[in-house]
Amino acid sequence: MKRRVSPGLLLLAGAGLVGIMLLYNMHTPLAWYREAYRGNTEVSGAFALFHVKKLSSPYFQGRAPGSVGGDRAARYIASQFQRLGLKPGGEGGTYFQTVTGKRFTLWKQGFRWKPKTSESNTLLADNVLGYLEADEYRNVTKTIIVSAHYDHLGPAAESFFPGANDNASGVAVLLETARILKSKPPAAGTRILFAAWTFEEEGIRGSTYFAANYPMQNVKAVINLDALGNGRSREFLVWTHQAKDPLLKLLTETAQELGIKLYPQVLPVSATHTSDQQPFGKMGIPAVTITSPNWLEGNHTFQDTAEKVNEDKLKMAAELVVKAVERLVY
Repeated sequence: MKRRVSPGLLLLAGAGLVGIMLLYNMHTPLAWYREAYRGNTEVSGAFALFHVKKLSSPYFQGRAPGSVGGDRAARYIASQFQRLGLKPGGEGGTYFQTVTGKRFTLWKQGFRWKPKTSESNTLLADNVLGYLEADEYRNVTKTIIVSAHYDHLGPAAESFFPGANDNASGVAVLLETARILKSKPPAAGTRILFAAWTFEEEGIRGSTYFAANYPMQNVKAVINLDALGNGRSREFLVWTHQAKDPLLKLLTETAQELGIKLYPQVLPVSATHTSDQQPFGKMGIPAVTITSPNWLEGNHTFQDTAEKVNEDKLKMAAELVVKAVERLVY
């Protein structure tokens, strides 16, 4: 198939002010956000919830890969990366890495909807990649990845699947983590890569494509965030592929310092019920997904709305990730 240039690449390439323009064009009440954002260096659940409400709104139409809503979500995340001063980590000096995936139809299983992919019809969507590193040092010897998938199920009939917890919540915590860490450049030789994956719902294609096309020898840890915004504020489930994962040990110690309870669950690398830590776990890289013990509540239904997401839990998740990354890079 002839490869096209993705909409994301065309929209951001060479446009220094496009991030600001995109923010103004997305019908968002930004006055509060801009004013509160200025000079604030504390982790904020309110800022994270702002992104959850934004990404689960009708404007993004459920964020299906390759759809108008999915492309809007990719551009929104890229504009936030640019606003934060993250360096573009995608193709051609942009924030975008184009991925080929499969079109899908939705079928209902019990109370939940699931995507069923077609083997004959393909489409393109973008991973969104931005990074922090010490300006004066170019020889990167260690990369830490913080990630979350932004895609969801898209529209259905005259409605859409909001995907607030799955996974606007993970993207929101990723953006809040990036905002805090931007004021603390990593040590020389270390890169913090923030990755928003596409095609997770259709078989973890976005993160798998990235793992197959990125120099993985320097990747030391992957912290993935998925459906973590509901339930009790200080309780999280952690998926890992290694019972003695050093990253899990570090997260557990960090959580204890914050008064957070973690429930580890070791998954085989062949697990079908999993998330975007899996491609990295298959490579033997320490990789975890932080999710909620209640992640299945309302998952893949029209009831997965921003009203069900716990602002304080977003704050605790961001604090956990920030402190864990600090221990990894400083």
